[in-house]
Amino acid sequence: MGSGSHDALVFAAAAASRDGGGWGLVVAIVTAVVAVVTLLLREVQRRKEDLDQKVAGAVNAGLGRTLLEFREMEESAKRALNAVLDNAERMERELKERLVTSETQSERLQELLARAAEVVPRLTESEAIVPALLLAQAEGDDPDTAMAAAVALLESEFVTSDVLTRTGDIAARRLMATSIALGLYDRAVKLNPNNADARASAIRLRTTIGQLSPEEGTRQIAEVAHRNPLDRSAVSEALDLFIHLDDYAGLLAFVEQQLESGHGSASLMWRNRAIAMRELRRPSAEVSEAFQRSFELALETGEAVEISNNARPYAAYLRRAGDLDRARGVVEVALRVEPREALLLLLMGEIESDSGNYESAAWCFETAARCATTPNEQRMAKRRIEDQRLRAELAERGVISAVARSERGRAGDDVAGMADAVG
Repeated sequence: MGSGSHDALVFAAAAASRDGGGWGLVVAIVTAVVAVVTLLLREVQRRKEDLDQKVAGAVNAGLGRTLLEFREMEESAKRALNAVLDNAERMERELKERLVTSETQSERLQELLARAAEVVPRLTESEAIVPALLLAQAEGDDPDTAMAAAVALLESEFVTSDVLTRTGDIAARRLMATSIALGLYDRAVKLNPNNADARASAIRLRTTIGQLSPEEGTRQIAEVAHRNPLDRSAVSEALDLFIHLDDYAGLLAFVEQQLESGHGSASLMWRNRAIAMRELRRPSAEVSEAFQRSFELALETGEAVEISNNARPYAAYLRRAGDLDRARGVVEVALRVEPREALLLLLMGEIESDSGNYESAAWCFETAARCATTPNEQRMAKRRIEDQRLRAELAERGVISAVARSERGRAGDDVAGMADAVG
């Protein structure tokens, strides 16, 4: 609440004290509420000209029509706020008239006071409507609308730091709009300097596009993660950057420090420890032990996503090593928790195919296609179905064993890799 609003409340309290009566207190409180709303609406009006200029700029950028729709939506919200003010003023007039004519209708006065007390919460809710609607547009399937919503949120008056961060992730990972994503992350940090997720995301993005050197980028992002060990998103951004840069020695050192601190997700750290050791060609027994530890810790959480994320790279590692029975066992445990997980079903199909169980493999791939929740999962499932048909034909010609040996360890790696540093 601004200083003007605070002064209004102090004035109202003082007035109530001077009057010394209950009715004076009622009038003071209602007057204070009206003052708060009036000040906020004046601020909205003051910024209207700036909003017009921003919309005009968006038109020049080719986003005009969609942004104008968003502007109309924001204007609609402002009209709703004006209605709130009008309602508050009406209640104040009615209350004062009642006080002048009679002090016997206390029940009616209490009702009016209760309604007046709802004005400020309703005002706050109205301010949150526009960012929420824009975020829903940004999360939609249409790229043009999502881009326009992201730009509108970047310039929104009422947006929060968390909404800016979520929109930045959309702009960076799905829309590939680097400059807009950086603008969203930077504004999120400006609104909330303690937003470690947005700060780490900006560092990762600036490093991947070359604005920061790999050494400086990994140093900065590791520092953010170490200062915020309980912020899983920030830690995951650091893990993703190390993997993106193929800096597995740095990844291992980072993970070891996180494990030593005892903070954050132990299963996530052990999984990435195993990944780093795998890429650094450490002894297979050590890699397998790290994967096993990560999987056991994930099972202790009982969380389906955590179990799946740890099962996939572990089972893929076992499959590549030729230990199909253990790989099948790991995926079976995960599927008991989440039987509709498309990526697990795809991996199980690969294991079944490697084992010569072609009908079972085909069923797994077809079920994965039905359970897919993203276009990427759908594409992978359809490709596996086509590959399985080819394998069946090759089996009839007696050449499947050679194909299976050459394909094992490559097919399915895309499924496992999607979990390497998932937060």
